[in-house]
Amino acid sequence: MIRNWMGQNTEENFYSLADKYGLMVWNDFWESTQTYNLEAEDPALFLKNARDTILRYRHHPSIVVWCGRNEGVPQPVINEGLARWCVRSTTPVTTRAARTK
Repeated sequence: MIRNWMGQNTEENFYSLADKYGLMVWNDFWESTQTYNLEAEDPALFLKNARDTILRYRHHPSIVVWCGRNEGVPQPVINEGLARWCVRSTTPVTTRAARTK
């Protein structure tokens, strides 16, 4: 398993190669360690960026974990928003099997 620490790698090639070689990716979002740095000042903007990221990469089977923050739990508004988007991103329409039928 490779950890994409704090979502620093946003290259399509990274995920494509992970898919090709059977690597599992732990994909963090951008909040730092809990109680170490400031919380996101604009949760709505954070969630918009997270939504875009999920929609962009959800088709990669290599992503096995979406993690809301580095070493901790995101603030509640972000945690709840991420949970909604991660559930939505796993609907059958988005899976490879559904797209090939």
